Amino acid sequence: MYEDFFKYSDNKPFATMMLQVSDLHEIYVEQCGNPEGVPVVFLHGGPGAGHEPEMRWVHDPEYYHFIQFDQRGCGKSRPQEETRENSTWHLVEDMEKIRTNLGIDRWIVSGGSWGVTLALAYAQKYPDRCLALVLRGIFMGRAEESRWFQAGIPMLRPDAWQAFVDVLAPGAVQNKYDVDEVYAAMYRQLRQGDKEASDRAAVAMNKFELDCCQHDPDEAFTASLLEDIGHCRACAEIAAFFSENKFWLEEDQLVHGLDKIRHIPCTIVQGRYDIVTPYGSAWKLHEWWPESILKVAPFAGHLTTEQGIASLLTETMEDYKSKFSKG
Repeated sequence: MYEDFFKYSDNKPFATMMLQVSDLHEIYVEQCGNPEGVPVVFLHGGPGAGHEPEMRWVHDPEYYHFIQFDQRGCGKSRPQEETRENSTWHLVEDMEKIRTNLGIDRWIVSGGSWGVTLALAYAQKYPDRCLALVLRGIFMGRAEESRWFQAGIPMLRPDAWQAFVDVLAPGAVQNKYDVDEVYAAMYRQLRQGDKEASDRAAVAMNKFELDCCQHDPDEAFTASLLEDIGHCRACAEIAAFFSENKFWLEEDQLVHGLDKIRHIPCTIVQGRYDIVTPYGSAWKLHEWWPESILKVAPFAGHLTTEQGIASLLTETMEDYKSKFSKG
């Protein structure tokens, strides 16, 4: 089992709470490790995927105070699938509410995939609150990155793309290789189809991404996620909504904002065979931010649960133990 890849797989939550962040939204927050330890907040991917239990396992529970939460509309946060009052900048402010609620002055900000985008947005708005950044699977909300996921991956995984297209009703698209047409049809089916068709679209969107995420697929892991229709629907709806709104970022906004944060220690962890957030994005970020450290897992794809990624994340957090003192 993939738990064997992690050094601290016995790390369990010591506290959970539902935090009211607006009249509409309350978010699930969990804490692990040492309440007096060096604080780390983890930002999950998607958007809409929900917290990652395995991320607890790369943090020494004697040393780190590890915090993660389900972003608005997903996971255990309520209401599920909700896109109202839900944007990048709402989530940035939610992080500040969590930080102040827990009485934390500064913390390490860690994020994976979409969580990288959110981590950079938060750090550029609140640089004085960041001890360090740990970024895995680089996605910065750039147009070329979104376009790659939609148009590039079908060239590498035509089998996964065909399974994706096959979920659409007959005649829904004229050209199955017209990515814009396929995604527009899938979003229509998700939002306007009957419940059965809508659920099929949600599962298909999640399955396509999961099939492409893993360099060494874990079929049991994939099946367990796809069984949860609520999870699939939240991830599909919120991911579509954020993508359609270009993540509420100007083009290259986070690249242009790097001068605000280049003094903050940063480690980039990347799978060489990640086809969802390809190595080129990590390479470019490191070029634009040469003060950062780039670590590449040579035989890994996108997910935290892959051995190479898990190893490098653990190594990074072990290295940071010498840089920051427990409270």
